[in-house]
Amino acid sequence: MRQVKTVTAISDLHLGRELSYLHAADPRYQDNRAALLEIFRNVGPRDELVINGDLLELSLAGLDEAYADLREFFA
Repeated sequence: MRQVKTVTAISDLHLGRELSYLHAADPRYQDNRAALLEIFRNVGPRDELVINGDLLELSLAGLDEAYADLREFFA
């Protein structure tokens, strides 16, 4: 078993929903994505990234839209 020493946890991104701060079509998308990436840079390298739920907004967005946001976010 591998020991994890450092973790970054995020939640509630709701990718795929127009109200998400990280919706690819939102005019603030680039600024919001840059701010989140800056946070990741500031905390430095981690052994693990934990995504605690509500990554995709599948109840209010279609799969295609949600996955497009997901691909764009992690590109």
